[in-house]
Amino acid sequence: MKKIVSLLFAGMVSLSALAEQRMTIHSSTKGNVELSVFNYRDIQLADKMLVFEAKDTSVKTSSIQIQDVDSLTFNDPVSSAFVQILFEGDTAEIVNPFKEVEVKVQGSNVEVISKSNEYVTFYLKGTSLDGSLSITPSAKFALFMDNLILANMTGPAIRILEDFRANVIIADGSKNALVGLGDGVDYNAAFWSKTQLVFSPEVDAEGSEIPGGNKGTGYLGISSFGGHGIYSKDYVRVKTGELVIEDVAGDGINTKDYFRLDGGSVKIQAKGDAIDCNDHIFINGGKLTITSSSNGVKALKCDSIIDILGGDIDITMTGKGARALKNDSADVTIKNAKVRIVMKGDVLREDGESSYTTAIKSDMKVKILDGADVDITCGSKTTGGKGINATAGIEIANATLVVEVDGLKDYEAESGGKVAGLKSDGNISIENSKVTIIAANLEESGVKAVNCANKEDLLGKYTEQIER
Repeated sequence: MKKIVSLLFAGMVSLSALAEQRMTIHSSTKGNVELSVFNYRDIQLADKMLVFEAKDTSVKTSSIQIQDVDSLTFNDPVSSAFVQILFEGDTAEIVNPFKEVEVKVQGSNVEVISKSNEYVTFYLKGTSLDGSLSITPSAKFALFMDNLILANMTGPAIRILEDFRANVIIADGSKNALVGLGDGVDYNAAFWSKTQLVFSPEVDAEGSEIPGGNKGTGYLGISSFGGHGIYSKDYVRVKTGELVIEDVAGDGINTKDYFRLDGGSVKIQAKGDAIDCNDHIFINGGKLTITSSSNGVKALKCDSIIDILGGDIDITMTGKGARALKNDSADVTIKNAKVRIVMKGDVLREDGESSYTTAIKSDMKVKILDGADVDITCGSKTTGGKGINATAGIEIANATLVVEVDGLKDYEAESGGKVAGLKSDGNISIENSKVTIIAANLEESGVKAVNCANKEDLLGKYTEQIER
């Protein structure tokens, strides 16, 4: 078990961090003000003023006259309004100010049953290598992780059993980890939820950010040796925080609704699909990094829209027949974002069928528009590989696209098996864009830079090369 936890925290600078401390400025003339010391870089006395300089340079420096300050007190980092769940080895300590919130403890396994209609914050801290948290909420609530290491040898580390939104705050400067060792059948994830999971700063019940609250920028590592990393019967949204999901037997993130990335960073290494959604995938900002060595899996997979409208995406896949972006019934759109995809896996042959490695595959259209910067590489082993394969068409406008395909045609295939930088059964349009197709084996039969119905209309609109 110790080896498992050490693997989870490989690359982390420290397993501990300074606790966030709150300071109250007491003033009979201005009223009391509580703030988080962690959010401030410097507090000075200058010109009869107490000056607070925030770590975030976008936040204005604030001050108060010394004559208005009666006293300063430094408080415990945990609000007295929080339900505190403090794990320590094979035990857990509970501080619970709510009569309508029942907390049961058996060893280091904690079960919460809430009948409160209030917005309750559960503050989670400490270490247990054989513990768990199960929550049955009755209203929207928050999970506040502050240096929490929680591993469960028989199921999820955290399990949410009712459909009320959970705001997950990863405390600034904290290092947290969830490990699930379930069998992948019941509650098959390290972090399992029946409801929406929103990784966010401190917010109220309506989702509005609390002034002076925690920004939620800490680290959360997730591993699951018998299922998914994160599973939600609703959606998963990341606004802030550093999520590292690795050593996962199933999918990195699996949702029955949508996945949305607005900020922060998400890094995924999983044996299954990195992100698998029944509905949309929205990426509006932040950093997404995916690495995979499994055969036949997808980095981003959904049944509907894939919209990448901002952010920075880096995907590397070495498995056979892998696809980086894959959807069926809607378009893939990339706009105002930087996307780098490297595919290295060969053709996958299973049950008499051949699956060819493809960076972007859609049964509908692929659109690369308005400030998109996309770089795709399909390496020399990607037999029959394709950069972009969109059945209904490809639209490129006001963007930069580089596609490199270095593989050879699949000569074992009775039909098909050709290599292509851009392929569509429909038309391809290129307007006001820099498009470069690099194909080292253009002289070979079955290798095409562009393969579409209207190839003659594209003359002069893209550049063919044999090397970068």
